[in-house]
Amino acid sequence: MSSTTSADILRERHILPCTFHPGEDELLSSWLVRLAQAHQVKVQTFSHYLWPKFVVWKRDIDKLAPTLMLDTLATRTLTPSHRIARTMLAPVVERLTGTSLLTAKQGPTSWLMPVGIFHRTHQGNGLVYCPRCLQRDGTDPYYRTNWRLAFYVACPVCGVYLREECPVCGAPVNFFRLDVGHQSVANQPLSTCFKCAFDLSQAPTKLVPPQELRRYHSLYRVSREGWNQAVPYPHQYFRVLRQLVRILSCPFGEALRLQTDIRLRLGQSAEWAAGGGAFEQLPIAKRTYLLEQATWLLEDWPVRFIGVMHDNKIKSYTIRRDMAEEMPFWFGTVLTEHFFAVRNRSCSCGVPMNVEAV
Repeated sequence: MSSTTSADILRERHILPCTFHPGEDELLSSWLVRLAQAHQVKVQTFSHYLWPKFVVWKRDIDKLAPTLMLDTLATRTLTPSHRIARTMLAPVVERLTGTSLLTAKQGPTSWLMPVGIFHRTHQGNGLVYCPRCLQRDGTDPYYRTNWRLAFYVACPVCGVYLREECPVCGAPVNFFRLDVGHQSVANQPLSTCFKCAFDLSQAPTKLVPPQELRRYHSLYRVSREGWNQAVPYPHQYFRVLRQLVRILSCPFGEALRLQTDIRLRLGQSAEWAAGGGAFEQLPIAKRTYLLEQATWLLEDWPVRFIGVMHDNKIKSYTIRRDMAEEMPFWFGTVLTEHFFAVRNRSCSCGVPMNVEAV
């Protein structure tokens, strides 16, 4: 009777021969490409082999991948399902918005940068990177889930600003297209620019000022744990932060006056052009600029917020305009108590006051 070898068992269980688990905080797409490279197979061929009836790269699999994909990977890489789930952005987005991607409406997702998929190519700068993290990964660099989040503009580990494009040719990150147009399998690391082959781990970096870095450390902590005892859930904070960056990028009216004042208080350029679309679609330099203003406003809550808004005569309508119907209690209470003015005070004869929002 012939003995059964380990290789036989692997084949019977359909285990991939060159398998490994995803890296810490690694994106699903990054892991898939590294698996393909480990098997010396082109990315499209590898994907078709695993899912012959499913086109992988025409959608944003990092945002929310089909269950079929996840089950196959769990079975064929011997990776626990809960670990594979962490390679996707759905749990992170749910924590930041309080809404499940499975039940959310189609369209842009708050705090998640769109990659702009067109003909299986990422057209937008929806994925940023830290050159020093890629360098620290050594010969097998990978991309993190946090690098798809719009408020992630600085690396808390390396203390440098993140980058959104190749410094040589300006192309966005498209690591899964490294072997497109080539007959052979790509042997370059994922840190290679798909367009000009520059090593992104060697891109220049800029240190984040200490005070600003502390602000980002605090912001990233809130995204995981909540703000404080009164605001224990991240989405209660990030819903307000999202509203503030919207106001601070509005190109007209009271909002523009507020922006100018805050820029002067922070020593920023007062000539920055307002507007530019949704926060998640803005260049990283402008997102950094707006986040500094918005997080500064929320510090020393609510004293600084109330003072700055009153100094600039900002009405409550401007603050809450277009905000989602569920306004966090901690924020709504401040608006009610400090931004609703008495139109006609009651006279000594006891006539009731009429109150209106300003």
